[in-house]
Amino acid sequence: MMVFDSTFARLLLEICRYTYAAGFHDKENASDKKDALKWINKAGGPVPSKPTILNGSKTSVACIVSYPDRNIVSYMGTKTQFNTIDNAIASSKDWTQNFEARPVRFKLASEQLVPYH
Repeated sequence: MMVFDSTFARLLLEICRYTYAAGFHDKENASDKKDALKWINKAGGPVPSKPTILNGSKTSVACIVSYPDRNIVSYMGTKTQFNTIDNAIASSKDWTQNFEARPVRFKLASEQLVPYH
């Protein structure tokens, strides 16, 4: 049985916050990204990789953090920010892209597989 670890839970939260802030690429979220990264570093965790753009889309952002015994993957969800005209347009486009999604087979290359100990 796993015991709740509040420090690890906070680390997961900060990795998610970093991913969202990095996904928006704007001044509004830059301080959030910096603050989350600062907290991650202070917590002794590894510095997250830069968010990876998946399939060339500007709205699919993931952040992968590697540990010796696990990888943490955080995905940015759909942008929903309607506070400015530009954000409203970007958010509407993002929601439209959600309807274009189709299932695809997931496959890892052999060099991406690491044995779990």
